[in-house]
Amino acid sequence: MVNKQLVDYIKNTESKGYSPQQLHDYLIQRGYDPIEVREAIGFVNKSKTSILTNKKFISIGIFFVIIIIACVASFYFLTGPSDSDFDNDNENLDTKELDIAEPICSIDSDCDDNNVNTLDRCINPSEKTSKCLNAQQTQLSDVEKEISINQDAPILFKVNDENHLIEVEEVTDNSATIAIYSEPKKITLNIGESKEIDVDNDGLNDLYVKLLRITDGKPIFEIKSLEKANKLTLEINPSKDTFKVGEDVSGRYKIEYSDGPFIAIVFCNYSREGIDKNIESIMFKGDINTVKLSFYAFNLDEKGHHIGGNSYFADEGKYFYEVSVYSCNTIESTLGVDCSVRMDKRELRKINPVKTVTKAINVKGRVNIPECKTNDGCTKTCVGCKQGTQLCEWIIERCIDCSTDWDCKSNYKCINKSCIFWECETNRDCNEGDISTKDMCIEHKCSHNTITDCIDDDLYCPEGCNADTDNDCTDKCGSEIIDCGATVISQETVDEDKPNFDCFIDAARDCCPVKIVTETELNLFGADTYSKTYREIKGLQEERCVLYQRTDDLYYSYPEETRQYLLDTGMTEEEIDQALVELNEVAQDMIGKDSTCKYPIEELVDILEGEKEGSFSFSTEDAEKYHRLPSL
Repeated sequence: MVNKQLVDYIKNTESKGYSPQQLHDYLIQRGYDPIEVREAIGFVNKSKTSILTNKKFISIGIFFVIIIIACVASFYFLTGPSDSDFDNDNENLDTKELDIAEPICSIDSDCDDNNVNTLDRCINPSEKTSKCLNAQQTQLSDVEKEISINQDAPILFKVNDENHLIEVEEVTDNSATIAIYSEPKKITLNIGESKEIDVDNDGLNDLYVKLLRITDGKPIFEIKSLEKANKLTLEINPSKDTFKVGEDVSGRYKIEYSDGPFIAIVFCNYSREGIDKNIESIMFKGDINTVKLSFYAFNLDEKGHHIGGNSYFADEGKYFYEVSVYSCNTIESTLGVDCSVRMDKRELRKINPVKTVTKAINVKGRVNIPECKTNDGCTKTCVGCKQGTQLCEWIIERCIDCSTDWDCKSNYKCINKSCIFWECETNRDCNEGDISTKDMCIEHKCSHNTITDCIDDDLYCPEGCNADTDNDCTDKCGSEIIDCGATVISQETVDEDKPNFDCFIDAARDCCPVKIVTETELNLFGADTYSKTYREIKGLQEERCVLYQRTDDLYYSYPEETRQYLLDTGMTEEEIDQALVELNEVAQDMIGKDSTCKYPIEELVDILEGEKEGSFSFSTEDAEKYHRLPSL
């Protein structure tokens, strides 16, 4: 009869990982009948007890063994065991006595599965809870990797050059429990839940694990190494966390990697509370151990455009900085993009950074009471400045000293860091374009006196003068300036008649005094350009024809095809709009600027004829060639 208590015990202990041989040896050592032990083990494993025979049984006697085995085997196979076959009269097993003390494994070699592709590990060696794990190598990186782990197939990974294992112990419909070795850690994750884990107990989280889903009873995880992030120091360190409007801002970014060179991209995202647009920029590319970046302010208007400088904040509110470091190795292996070339920020968002830090800055109150709105406010009496000595910093509405003449309004000059009235330095600075007046600079102020005398080579023929008394008077040109009105030049009007421009060209053939207003609408380098220019030929001087020009209006816009081209190169709509704003700021500075050039008559006519046909070839070299005389 098969001993039912032995069968139950063997079933229970085999389910815990103990082998039939271990159970057989232990029970025999405890004094149980070898035949009963073999019968019970054979019943549980559905095989003949002869598979367990070893040298320990030989001493019983070959003849006796053969007789016993033959009898037991024939009875077993002829009748088959059932619950009624168990000997319920056998003495009760001492359950305390049956606690097996022998471990499954003591060293890793005990777990050898003869597979060169697995790492064989003995978990809890030489303990009653010892067990063998045979794990496949899995390469982790600083980018999330989707991995399926079966309950009977643990995975092997490395942290700081040390091997570690992940084993799935239990799976439910919506959760999975994993064990991580060498330092045993058990973690249960629900679907969608993630955790960072310190696998080697050094105080730093080394592993990121997220349970994505469970498919057909198999848990699917998202796993990445945090090893590189642990070696990366990334900090945003402003001089303080709260500033006032207009207060100077300073600080530094701390970016260091402790394990040698690290080629990466440092990417920044700037945003402001209450404004749904932001600024994104690549601050640095290369070995981050060589970079030193200063902390600056930024200013966003309601459209999300960056405005003004970066030495102070212009408005109250909360400002957010987000700095991320992306590994160039990851970028190149994942996106197939060379880190050294222009990086499309939209592509960069497809991967995860090695590390990201954020910082919030509060801006409250003002350093000063607003003093001005425009430069006019600083050339009049206002709080904190003297009349006409400063310019208005328009963002913080404060009167400040100048550094260059460009800081001052028209007719003011920067002298000793103050804007003072300075209309002119030479007579040329007083040129208003009126050939009937003599323009003079006296004590930095201009005077304009009507010419009444007949004077050679002053480009004007006063009333009552003639060619005999004033060589500026000619029979061809007469004494009056010719007014040709206005004309428009554009791609659409290239083939159209332009009588007003013909009038100007005809007068230029004899270098007669003439004036015209030219409006130009052309596409230059992808930008639609509109300009309005006043021109006047003043006459001959030193055998050359003198042409005066003044820009009265100028602005740019981007056609749809240019905007699409810029989007394709990686620029955002906000960056394109900002570039256009800056371009038009430069254009505004050009309005009111003028110049005077001297041309040989034939060359001036050729230039004007080409312009009429839509060809513009004037260059800096031309300016030098024709003795360009600026009158700014």
